[in-house]
This record gives sequence, C-alpha cells and structure tokens, in this order.
Amino acid sequence: MRLFNARLCFSNVFARPFIALIALTFGIFHAQGAELEPFVLDASWTLLSTQEGVKRYAGEKPNQPHLPQIIGDTAYWIAGNGYSDGSQATNQVLAMDLNSGEITELTTMGPNFLRGNATTEYKGRLLSVGGAGNFVNHNLNYVMSYDTGNGEWRQHNAAPLARENAMAEQYNGKIYAFGGWGFDSFNRAIVRLNDDGSFYTDVEESATWRKEVQVYDIASDTWSILGDAPTDEPFRASTIVEDTVYLSGEVDWVTANDTLHVFEIDSANWSTLTIPAPLVSKKLVSVGHLLLVYGLTDWSMVSNSLWQSYIFDTREQTWFEGLALPNAENLTSVFALASEGDALYYFEYAENPWDSANKQVYRLDFNTGTSADQEYQPFEEQTITEFAIDNGDVLAINEAGTIANLVVADWQDYDDVWNGRGDEAQKAALKRLTQSVYTHLEDQFTFMFFVFDEPEHAPYPAPYGYHTPIQNDIEGIGQGIFDFAEAYGSADMLESIVVLGAADDIIHGPSLHELGHRWGNYLEGSLDAMRQLGWVACMAPDLMPYHWGLLSNGGQLGGWHEEDLNMGDDNSATYLLNDGAEGSAGFRGIGPGNNFIGYSNLELYLMGLLPDTEVGELREPATAPIELDINPLFVIDSFNQISMDTVIQENGARVPDVGEAATSFNTMFVVLSKTPLSQSEWHNYHLQVNNFTRTEHDDYLRLNNFWEATDGKASLVVPNLHEALLSNSGIQYTRGDFDGDGKADVAVRRPSIFMQYILNSQDGEIQRHNFGKSNTDIPVLGDFDGDGLSDVAVRRPGNSTWYILNSSDHQIQRIRFGLQEQDIPVPADYDGDGKTDVAVRRPDTHMWYILNSSDSNIQRINFGLQEADIPVPADYDGDGKADVAVRRPSTQMWYILNSSDGEIQRINFGLQAEDIPVPADYDGDGKADVAVRRPSTQMWYILNSSDGEVQRVSFGLQEQDIPVPADYDGDGKADVAVRRPSNYMFYILGSSDNEIQRVNFGKNEADVPLLATPVTLMEMTAQ
Repeated sequence: MRLFNARLCFSNVFARPFIALIALTFGIFHAQGAELEPFVLDASWTLLSTQEGVKRYAGEKPNQPHLPQIIGDTAYWIAGNGYSDGSQATNQVLAMDLNSGEITELTTMGPNFLRGNATTEYKGRLLSVGGAGNFVNHNLNYVMSYDTGNGEWRQHNAAPLARENAMAEQYNGKIYAFGGWGFDSFNRAIVRLNDDGSFYTDVEESATWRKEVQVYDIASDTWSILGDAPTDEPFRASTIVEDTVYLSGEVDWVTANDTLHVFEIDSANWSTLTIPAPLVSKKLVSVGHLLLVYGLTDWSMVSNSLWQSYIFDTREQTWFEGLALPNAENLTSVFALASEGDALYYFEYAENPWDSANKQVYRLDFNTGTSADQEYQPFEEQTITEFAIDNGDVLAINEAGTIANLVVADWQDYDDVWNGRGDEAQKAALKRLTQSVYTHLEDQFTFMFFVFDEPEHAPYPAPYGYHTPIQNDIEGIGQGIFDFAEAYGSADMLESIVVLGAADDIIHGPSLHELGHRWGNYLEGSLDAMRQLGWVACMAPDLMPYHWGLLSNGGQLGGWHEEDLNMGDDNSATYLLNDGAEGSAGFRGIGPGNNFIGYSNLELYLMGLLPDTEVGELREPATAPIELDINPLFVIDSFNQISMDTVIQENGARVPDVGEAATSFNTMFVVLSKTPLSQSEWHNYHLQVNNFTRTEHDDYLRLNNFWEATDGKASLVVPNLHEALLSNSGIQYTRGDFDGDGKADVAVRRPSIFMQYILNSQDGEIQRHNFGKSNTDIPVLGDFDGDGLSDVAVRRPGNSTWYILNSSDHQIQRIRFGLQEQDIPVPADYDGDGKTDVAVRRPDTHMWYILNSSDSNIQRINFGLQEADIPVPADYDGDGKADVAVRRPSTQMWYILNSSDGEIQRINFGLQAEDIPVPADYDGDGKADVAVRRPSTQMWYILNSSDGEVQRVSFGLQEQDIPVPADYDGDGKADVAVRRPSNYMFYILGSSDNEIQRVNFGKNEADVPLLATPVTLMEMTAQ
C-alpha cells in the first residue's frame, strides 16, 4: 500500500462545520474482484473561495467545461466571452484569484470565438489550439498564447488541421494535440428558405471525430503531424505524467468503459491501461507521479458522493482506491479538476448564465515531492527602428521590415482620417500622414494600407474602411486618366491608399473589398453603379456608388451569390438574393464586408487578370423588385441579361489587357496609432501581413488572402522597409555620441579609479560611469546595441573579456573574445547591421578576428603582413561596412580591403614612420578619408576621398597632443581635434565654422581620451 502517513479528512479555512460522506470510497473492488487498498493522505480538502463561478460557454459537452491552467495563486481560462456566442464573440482570458475567488476578465485576443479549444501552459504562457465559433460547418485552427507575466497575447502559425474539443498536453516545449472533431470538405454554409418563410443554414457535412496527433514546436513556431491515435472513440479527457499522456476515450456520454489510452512521447508508442471499474464522464488529472481518475458508473448520477475515484501510482504501477470529492451532497453537474505542483484543485462552475448560486473552489495538498514549475519565459522581443519626423510624428519599422507604425502627433489628423467623412479636413489630413511616411521611405509602393490600431471601428456613420484613388492610367474600367501622387508625397508610384478602421481588418476584411475599389465599379452604361438608385430600401443611396447592387456577380464589391439564390417555382416570383457573410442572410448590394469570398470574374477582368470571354453573362432584375418584409426576399418579375460585349462597347476595351496588365504590386502596410505599438501588437500585425500577402494558402481556412482572392493570378509584394529607407534615414550613429544628439562628446577614462567621465554636448551635464574594474582595461568605443548611442565598454587583456554597458537597457554584455593579451581591439561595424562588432587584430599572426553582431559568426581574415602594421579600420568604400585596413609605418603604405568588392586599395600617404594614422570622414561624403597627424610638426594631412585633394591643417601645438578626431559640431564631417594631457584641454577645430572650441575636461594627465585611436588607447592603458 502506498501510505502517506495519515488519513483523509475535510476542513475549511472559514471554520464552518463540514460533513463528508466517504463511505463509498472504501471497500471498492476492481473488475477482477480483488479489493483495492485505499490511498491514504495526510491532508484534507481546504475551501479556498466561494463565488458565482466561471460561466459556462455555448456549445460545451455535458460536464466538459473549459479547463483551468494554474500558475501560482491564479487559475486562468482561455474561452469565448459569454454563454451565448453571438456573431461578435471574441477570445477572452479569465483569471481567478484562488485565495479570494475574484474573477477578472484580463484581455480580449482578437475576434475569434473559442469554444472547445484545447489549452495548456508553458513557462508562464497559456496556449490555446483550435476550437470552434458560432457555426456548425467548420472549426478553427488558430493558435493563441497569453503571457501571464506581462499581460500580452500573440497569435501564432496555425495548426494544419482545424479541430474542436481536441486534447492538448505540453512536454519539453512541444504541444501534442490529440484528435478532435473536424470536417473533410470546405463545407460552405448556404442560407436556405423554409416553406414557412424562415431561414436555415444548409451544410453538406457534420463534424466527425478525427484521430490525428498534431505536434506544435513552441520555439520554432512550426507544426507537424505525428500519426493517428489507435482508437475511434472520441477523447473526452487527458493528463500527462512525465513523458506519458493518458487519454480517456468514450464512444458517447452514457456508455461506461474501463480503458485509458496511453501515449509515451519519447518512444511514440501507444498502449492501454485498464482502470479498476468501468466509468463514464471520466476526468483525468495528475499530481506528480500520481494519475487520478474520477468518473461515474452511471451517467445519471450527479451528486459528488457518487463520483468514483481511483489513483494510479505510475512508478509502482499500482491502482488504489481514490479520494472523495468535496461537498459530497452537492449536485454539481459542472466542475473541473486541475493540479499545480503538489496540489489538486476542484472548481465548481455555473450551470448557465442565470445560475448565481454559490460555487466553490477547494484545494487538496499531496506530498509527492513535486514542486510547481516556476520557470518563466517571456515572448521574444524584436528590434524596432524609429525615425523622428519634423512635424512630431514618429515612424517605426519592425525587425522583419514588413510593417511600419506611424505614431501620429496631431490627433485631429488621426481622428479625421479614422472617421473618413470625405470632407476637406479628412483629405488634407490623409495627405499629411502619407507625406510623413515618405520622409523616410522611397517612392516604390503601388498601394499603401493605413490600418488604425483600434479595437473597434469608428462610430457610425464612419465607414469600416475606404479607398482613396491616387492615380490611374488604365483605360476601359470607367475611370479617367489622372495623377494626384505628388500631393501625397509620391513622385509617380502610388496608385491607391486603403484605410482600414480597426486592428484586425487586414486579414478579416474589408481589406479585399477596399483594394477592389482600385479597379471598380466605375463602369458606365449598363453597369453604372447608380443605375438602381431608389429601387429598394436595403440599398442605401450613400452606399451605392462604386458597387454592383442587384447583379449576379457575387464579388467583393457586391452582387448576390449564385449559391444562395433560391429560385421561385412556376407559381412564385420570390427570390432570396444574398450578399451577406457566410451563413447569414442579408442584402445591401455592397458585398459581405469580410474576406470570406474572393473577387468575382467581372472584378478579375477589371483587374486585368481575366479575359472578357471568361466573365460570362451577367443578369439583374429588369425592373425594380418588390422588397418583402424579410430581407433579403424579393419579388422579381424578370431578369435582364448583360453581356461583356455590351460592357466593352460602353466603356472601351481594357488597356493594358490581360496579357500586359500588372500582376504584382509593391505594397506598404502602415499602422496608425497615437502611442507606439507594443511588442505583441507588432507581432500580430506582422502575422496578418504575412498571411494576407502570402502567395499560397494562408492560415485562415475561411478567409482569402489577396493571392487566393485572385485565384492565384496576382500578388502583393512587401519590400523590406529597411531596404526601402532613404539614404539619409536609419539610426545615424556618430562615433563618440553618448547622449544621442548627433554630436561627439568629450570623454575620458580615468584608469586609476575605473571612472568614465562624459561631457554631454546636448546639455553640458557630466555622465559618470564606474565601469571596468582593472586599471589595465582598454576603453573600446562603439554602438554595440544598435540604439545610436555610444556604449561605455572596455576590453580586459588579462582574461580576454569585453565588458559592454548597453546604453539601451543598462544591461552588461560579457564577451570573451581575442584570446591573447596582446590582441589589439578594433571594434567597428564590419557586417553593416548598425551595431559595432567586437573584433581584434593579432599582430604576431596578422589575423583579424571579427564577431559579427548580426549572426554571431566569426570572420577570420589574414591581412597586414607585418607585425608592426597599425590597424586603421573604417568605411573607406562607403558601403556602410567597416573595411579591414592597416598602415605600414616602414613604407608609409595604407592597405585597405574593401568590404564592397574584396579589392585591396594601396595608398602611399604620410611620409614619416612616426605619423599617427587618424582616418575619419573629414569631407562628409560618407567615406573615411586616409589621414595622418605628424607630431613633430603638428601638421594634419588629409586625403579627401571626394576629390583626391590633400588638406593640410596645422593644429595641436605640442608634440604630445593626442589626436581625437570626431564630429563634435554635428555637421556630418569629422573635426580635427586633440587632447593636451599637460593642461587637460581639448582643442576642437569645428568644420562647420572653423572656430576653435577649448574644453577643459579630465583633471588627470593620465586620463585616456575615449576617442583616441585603437593603438593609442592600448598604449596608454599599458603604461
């Protein structure tokens, strides 16, 4: 017998009398007739809280509520937001404080209603897979996660198979989703009309149980299918013990059985486990190595005392008589069991929305030695690049370069564009926002989407979205030839602006609808959009322009769906004309408003993707139909036939035609907001854009991306926005700029006390950093974290370690690199990613070792064939990458290995061996200039890369002056400058005005100027 040194008893923290009926838990015989020993536990059920309970959600099976995930003192649920699902239901994260019972609605995760979704937990994150919504013809394949640490949520790559009521368990960073209910076909829901005049939804297929096991790798965000489970019985419950998953399969909700299906993850092996007696409505939960099974011997039993319980010790492979539920006499038809660490929890649920009776939560503590998993792993964050705009706006770009965020400074402009009134204020505001985008991005986009970072659309009468035509040169689509691009900041590329009013509109729509207005409906004659004005009340006059109305077109811009057309018989002229969303009935003549349907053949013709011969005959009512009381029922006497020959006669042939028309369109997506986007918002917008522009089927099984909507005939291309930046955009790093004002700052390191003193050029304040705990530490200058500011950093020769204090987050990087003490640190941006790379030159082997910040690969370059060669890395070829380079004192030769083409430049410059190399961009052309300072004559010689002229500047009147060239005045040109140790003075010759700055800074002769050359820095710290 597995003995835990005591008894089973009951108590509660409120000291209220508690009567437990436990007689049924003793003397139980298993199926073979042997009496089971009771599992003895030195613990009791403890009442934690009393409240109204979590409300059940629509469509649940009997006794199968959403299961909680417990982290610390909080229970979480991911579920739909209400007992009645409704067309606007969303995903909700609920939390219950286990001590107080308080239930909080934490967040809404998009518009997808979740019912029957499988949930699990991983390192502080809740994950949800699949489920269903308020429909009977399909399930969901969405994968959602919620970070309990910071309250953010994300949507991930979807599962390959859409399933409802699957079982999910997490093991070693992977989610195993077992089975679920699913469909074989697309199973489009079609609205039909009953004989009594009511509507119903017609489907061809009902959901059936599926056996596939799907596996989701959380780290890589990828899915695979492992195979099939070995049973046709639907899984109703599951739990995991170490690497073994236990599942209960039950053919229905009334038939008991005594079998559990067992899946060993590591070996991918299936087996079965027989429980002591047949049970139905089984609930499985694990506490440490113990498997707990609760169930009913008769499905009609409801009181807690009649729930049978068994415990299986997975280590000893032994069954025990289990532990009774609390509240033995309660008739609790809906409850859940969950565990965390050593504790088992019992949750009572409300039975319906109107059930306000007290519901209780209990805890039972075991002593299996299992501790709760306290590991927390937040979402990975991406690097966001920001650009300030003179008007106060801020443009930001995500790491992948797929999304821009324009943080709008003028909130009146923001509101005017969002409300889309079409007045002069809205038009002017839209131009200003577009012009802001073009201040930093090249004019290479055909379409620009503005997406408002709002959970809901603007209040009525604002449109959900709208299209603004910018230019047109297409003939035969009813539009004139015009070009307003310049007014929006575009020279000649921009054709359309699409404005979407809410955060989910890219993938859910009306993105396809609004983009469709690039080409229609502007036709004249038989298909003039205003031809049916006043026909029926359901087609509002202000919505009719540019749509199809009562036309057998069934596209994004209106027309009825032929699939929904219910023709009258010989005795009736009543028709159901429907352009509503899938499964709903309604007609407005402007389309469904979402991305469920693709473009019609007529729309594809106008887009230049289909010849007119493939459009087919169009038809519409010959006269105004009679609109019945129930929309969309109409009495129609007869129909007119409209041929494409007629349309072309009235509007001309399309030019360019289907063989010459563009099929690929550069597109930019800009999220408009009043505050910067959060990391999760960036992630979710990227996911939408990635799906909407994919040139294959996307993750959303019921929605079309642009490629799908055009039947694979056209695509939206999203150029990398980082590569589309104007040449003067990007984070501009000025060497030695510690305060971010674009000017180098006077700065020194005092080795004796390990202090860095930095005089901010922005405000005159002094930064003091005690950093680098050895007086032989070598200061190394650079922007190692890519935020545009210099970081305080040192290399310690004694242990070959670089210590970098990030200016972005004040974290310390510790990098062991350059394994010899005599290695010369030569930090620079060799890979062109905007971050300084850790790098050294080893004199005795002539080797350069460079640790790329972009990919952590190490470059090994043998360059400079003499030990005495002086390293002078800089960007001499202007490609944005530092070039490996040396100056050879003995021959006065400079050898430069161009990163752009691999060629070697050989330049004889600086005629004395003792000349100090001081390369920098003195002429402001974006290329480093070869330059030296001659201490004996105090002369600077600079070879301009822009014109080949030599500048000769006498500056620094003492031989021992230390050259510290940098751009101190912020004009984009390096300034000739020195520090004089004897009087602690910095002398700077401004290139902008030829004035001399004199700055007394660094009160110690041994202070090391941080902007000195690499060899000087090394020599000064070795003294």
